[in-house]
Amino acid sequence: MANTSLVAQVGPQPNVAIVSYTVANSAAQGAVCTGTISAFGPLVGSTNPIVIPSTDVWVLTDMWVVGGPAFVDAQVMTILNGIPQNFYPPLSSMNINLNTRWRLPTYVPIYANYTFASTITLLAAGPSTGGTQLVYYHFLRGPA
Repeated sequence: MANTSLVAQVGPQPNVAIVSYTVANSAAQGAVCTGTISAFGPLVGSTNPIVIPSTDVWVLTDMWVVGGPAFVDAQVMTILNGIPQNFYPPLSSMNINLNTRWRLPTYVPIYANYTFASTITLLAAGPSTGGTQLVYYHFLRGPA
């Protein structure tokens, strides 16, 4: 889903993609939940994976949650072009309010036409009622 009209300005633009993970009722420990990504604003539907527009280069600069895990701790996996990246932070370490929260070891470039996806793997059994977890990804978007 490429939307080339979004790069109207010159230079890098900050963008926050919200990834929503829905955990099934009574999900088992180790269950993998795929996130749906809202990266292009409220008028463009959520999807997974998203395709970086051919006019853009994105750089992943930060990831966080607000308030910690919504129900049970899980590891977040970032996937670029179908390849899992080499960082798997637990949700409990990504709270934006922690002074010692987990941070990316380096900026991660995501080139034009790459796919971006994200999953979580539960570290304990999920709640009987299920739930939704949000993770925020901060990108800088620039022209390719």
